[in-house]
Amino acid sequence: MTPNLVEWTSSEIIVEMAKCDLGISKPNEELIDAEIRVIMHHIGVCATALYCIEGYDSRISLFGVEAMLSICLLTFPHYYEKYQLSQYN
Repeated sequence: MTPNLVEWTSSEIIVEMAKCDLGISKPNEELIDAEIRVIMHHIGVCATALYCIEGYDSRISLFGVEAMLSICLLTFPHYYEKYQLSQYN
């Protein structure tokens, strides 16, 4: 079955929604690394519920991490490459 891509939300729109939530109004090209990091973290947190492990900080689920990495690669490839966010297994 072929997915209907009309119903999907692009990575650029997801980043813009996160920027709006965070009060960031700069164009993507002008964002510094710290702002990209905050945006990606916000996306990971919003993608799914956090895991709360007793005695530790909360953890973003695997789905949230995958969302952060995928959207980062699609929207900020330079940042993704600079911080070597891919793993070769």
